[in-house]
Amino acid sequence: MASIDTHSDTWRQIQQWAAEEREELVYQLIAGSANDDRLRGRIDQIDNLLRLGAKPDPTIPSPTY
Repeated sequence: MASIDTHSDTWRQIQQWAAEEREELVYQLIAGSANDDRLRGRIDQIDNLLRLGAKPDPTIPSPTY
């Protein structure tokens, strides 16, 4: 997988757009919609997109005995 420069202007714009889009989708979901499952799917995809920039969990070496 390609590395994401989380300090770039492009990534900051993506984060800003995703946060605004997610907020609007959550508002629509709370307000009630005939497409609740679709809204949940879009929210999940935005969450997945934002996780691409998250730092991976550190690897904990297992002890060898």
